[in-house]
Amino acid sequence: MRRCRFTFIILLASLPVIILNGACDASEVHKSARFCDASEVHGSSRFYDASTVHGLSRSDQDDLPSRAAAEADMAEGKTIEGIAVIGNRKTQLELILWALRINEGEPFSRVRIEDGIKRLERLSGIERAELRIFGGQREDLVRIFLVVTEAETMHLRPLISRNIENEWGFGGQFSDSNLFGRNERLYISALFRSATILKAHWSKPFFLDTPRFGLGFSASFRDYSYPFPDFQALLVDGDIRRLQTELLLRLNIQDYFYISVSPGMDWIDVADTMLAGQGTGGIPESHFGTFSTVKVGVTLNMLDRDFYPSRGMKLTASRKDWGLFQDEAKIKNFQYRFTGRFAFRIEHLFLHLNGAGVFTRGRVPLILLQHLGGERTIRGYDYGIFSGANSIFGSAELCIPLNFWDISDLGNPMFLSDFHIFIDSGACWSEPDGLDTEKLNSGFGCGINFIPIRGAILKIDYAWHLKSSGIWQFDVGMRF
Repeated sequence: MRRCRFTFIILLASLPVIILNGACDASEVHKSARFCDASEVHGSSRFYDASTVHGLSRSDQDDLPSRAAAEADMAEGKTIEGIAVIGNRKTQLELILWALRINEGEPFSRVRIEDGIKRLERLSGIERAELRIFGGQREDLVRIFLVVTEAETMHLRPLISRNIENEWGFGGQFSDSNLFGRNERLYISALFRSATILKAHWSKPFFLDTPRFGLGFSASFRDYSYPFPDFQALLVDGDIRRLQTELLLRLNIQDYFYISVSPGMDWIDVADTMLAGQGTGGIPESHFGTFSTVKVGVTLNMLDRDFYPSRGMKLTASRKDWGLFQDEAKIKNFQYRFTGRFAFRIEHLFLHLNGAGVFTRGRVPLILLQHLGGERTIRGYDYGIFSGANSIFGSAELCIPLNFWDISDLGNPMFLSDFHIFIDSGACWSEPDGLDTEKLNSGFGCGINFIPIRGAILKIDYAWHLKSSGIWQFDVGMRF
């Protein structure tokens, strides 16, 4: 009955997604531009659409940007007579034009066009954008034709994970990263068996009429048993139920940089005596109750894409406080979190660097302890074997695609794969002890990634650390 009650709470918490979608219709923009449909354009032998690109060889596809660059040089400074957009079956035209940011009557600028194409391809609903330029009715006029290939953004698929209790759980997931064609993101998932985990998230990174502002909402419920080895011998009752909600308020400073403020709530339900001797010596306390939370963060995102990026970086920094405006709150901690992702393309190789640091201040309860070790942190070690109030982690992975050139290429096979080598390193510690080299632990190895569908990945790794003979490790995830 308790689980059913909280399932209902999560579903109820998702109602703002529906309400906000109805209230956030995009305003009309770029009214002065003239648009034509596909039938007006296909009479030109020089123009190609998405199906034409799909039929081209790899070398011919590589030649397309150079052809477009030559056309752009010839059109530089001429007046834009008209704009046509083709291929957007789902993505709203207003959104495409907002990202392109050019208007009829303006002088043609190659720099602005290239920036607009980059913004277009960063939209979750656009896989690829190609631009062609034609002469206008006079010598000083040009017409612009933009062909977009839309990405498959809606997915309903099974969900498999062992990231909570180190035991396999099964469920399902629905996601759409271009909801209603407006670049909104909706994610709903449910996981059962080893633990009960329900999640819902909706976000709108920006509004067309007020692009400086974005909005989001998330909720998650977890019902599980404490899985980590650090205090297993002291557990009296390891059951944990936790409900977290956040309202995301986003201020977009630039296209790649934004500030967010997220007020929320953290409800924790554990036994009165979860650990024998809790609160004494080095044994943390296990508090329960409802706590207010406020998270303030900054994000710089210059990755070309979230999944399997080929270039760019993403940096985040945030502070989260518990128990604000609650004089009697038992959890009154604040936590700094830093993350970094870097992607490089070196000929046929992809190099991915990841790092994270978490620093918690105050007397840290059991629920806020950090853990490292296992498939998603330091491979070669058992799950969550290292623990402490603070943690740092870094990973480097060099990927060699086996049957594709780039993850976004048209015409890729249904199942992609790569071979990779990696090294992971990290440490956990608590005050008053500081960080030293003896606390650093590293694992290294090699493996294969199988990518059956965009956004999902199956990792099979063989990892060692300096004092082991190596172990097989498996992971199934929806993000790279």
